[in-house]
Amino acid sequence: MTEIQKNNSYKVRLFIAGKSANSKLAQKNLDLLLTKISDCDFEIEIIDVLKDPSIAVQEGIFITPALQIFSANDNSLIFGNLKDIDKLLNLFP
Repeated sequence: MTEIQKNNSYKVRLFIAGKSANSKLAQKNLDLLLTKISDCDFEIEIIDVLKDPSIAVQEGIFITPALQIFSANDNSLIFGNLKDIDKLLNLFP
C-alpha cells in the first residue's frame, strides 16, 4: 500500500456495536487507513450504537460496523470491518 497525498477535508463517522470483534477491527482499520492519507483534514466521530443509537437511527444505519464519509464533493457509506484498505483509499479523491 502506498501513501496518498490529498488536499481535502472530510468528516468521518464510524458506527460500531460495543467492543465486538468486527467493531474493534473496523476501528483498527480506520486508523490504518487514515495513516495512508496525508494532507487531509479529518473530523472523526466514533458512535457506539449500543450506548447512543439515536444518530444511527436518524441516519438510517441499522448494520454495524458502518463508515460514513462526508466531503464537499460526495458522501459515502461503507458497511463492514474496513479490511480492504486499497479500495477505501479510492473514496478519498
